[in-house]
Amino acid sequence: MTLWIAMAALTALVLAFLLRPLLRPAPAGGTASSAPAIYRDQLAELDREAHEGLIDAGEAAAARRAVARRLLAAAEPGRPALTAPPRRWLAAALLLLLPGSALALYLWLGQPELPGRPLASRGEELARAAAVAAELRAAADAVQADPHDAAAWRRLGLALVLVGESQAAIEAIQTALALGASQGPTWESETWALLAGAIIERRGEVPPMARQALARALELDPGNLLALYLTGVALRQDGALEQALDLWLLVAEAGGKDLPFRAALEAAIRAAAEALGRPLPPS
Repeated sequence: MTLWIAMAALTALVLAFLLRPLLRPAPAGGTASSAPAIYRDQLAELDREAHEGLIDAGEAAAARRAVARRLLAAAEPGRPALTAPPRRWLAAALLLLLPGSALALYLWLGQPELPGRPLASRGEELARAAAVAAELRAAADAVQADPHDAAAWRRLGLALVLVGESQAAIEAIQTALALGASQGPTWESETWALLAGAIIERRGEVPPMARQALARALELDPGNLLALYLTGVALRQDGALEQALDLWLLVAEAGGKDLPFRAALEAAIRAAAEALGRPLPPS
């Protein structure tokens, strides 16, 4: 209710500035008092054009007669003054039309039925956005400090994925892979798996680019547990939940309790087992 009152007050303030000229009283005598001066100016302009040869003598004489007739008619003492436009009616029409059209447009394009989202309820979302921004700044600083650091380029690529800069992220990852080629296929496989994980986290699904990264990671290291877990996520997305569960169980057994993504893996296993009606494995 407070919002609607504030919006009404702002609308009234804007309308007051817009309608103020229209609500002023019209000048006394209307516009007739200015007509003789206008016609005299027209006669002077005709004389100037005739003197400069812009119009011939016949046209100038005819134009002078027409202007003179209008001048005499405007100067008649008993002639009523020209009436000003109905400005008060125009002001009243705008006063009704502007708020009404704005409300109609809001009801047509807006979504007033959506619940409000107080700032306090978005604390986690805002904190996450701030953390991603801080990570991006730190990664960029690390690359600037040492442009030959493969790990810094990989960190920058993953941060760029999280802010939606996919093309820049791919270029950063490619730079990391080129600089870190001497670290062997395991490091390269880990990099591709991390890239796939960042893409999936950003998109909320497993798009083709993430699938290609996973395929490359497993090609370099078939035992890459993160790549295997994310492959299970892709299988779940494709409707192959039973195959995904079997793969996740293998990853959980091979990785033990120290997996960095252990919590996400266990949550996925529980959800899949409940959906399939299979007993939960012993923890």
